[in-house]
Amino acid sequence: MPGRAPGTATDAQKKAMAAGRAARAKKQAEQKKRKEELGPEATKSRHQMLLEGELSVDDLDEEELKHFRGRDIDGEFKGRIRPIPAKLAGQIRQRLLNKMQANIEGFLPRAVAILEDIAESSDQDSARVKAVDLLLQRGAGKVPDVVRVGAEDPWDIILGDVLRDGALESEEFTRLKTGLEDLASRGDGDDTF
Repeated sequence: MPGRAPGTATDAQKKAMAAGRAARAKKQAEQKKRKEELGPEATKSRHQMLLEGELSVDDLDEEELKHFRGRDIDGEFKGRIRPIPAKLAGQIRQRLLNKMQANIEGFLPRAVAILEDIAESSDQDSARVKAVDLLLQRGAGKVPDVVRVGAEDPWDIILGDVLRDGALESEEFTRLKTGLEDLASRGDGDDTF
């Protein structure tokens, strides 16, 4: 190519470079406009906002609760994240449990109606008996499996909780229990040991 100095571009090359610069400028302008529309939160992911206290667990949607994390800036759940503190994880668990409990409570009237229908119209006696039993247990309360007759000594209960799994021999247990009963029987006026 005679007539062209080294390092200079042809008209076609100049047009291509200008088009590339224009496309980059347009893309940057669109990104700037999007950030302005979304506001300052667009620079942080919802997960980061959750960790920094700008979002609460109540602000998370169903998918975020299920994933135990906030969404990325692009609204996805990808990439590595900083783990959430145990307190936030506990709050998310509690919110999921509350939601599940509400769903169960919403189903209860239908479940009772189904059991009543089985109890009244089933051809199988065993199904009818089971349905009636379930209705009675839920309505009147289940009969306990173990019936305790007589009251347990409160010292035995307290010491049993404190001394779990036979940490003291039975002689030491009895001596400690007797000493505590003796102290309790002295009353408030007697300060001698």
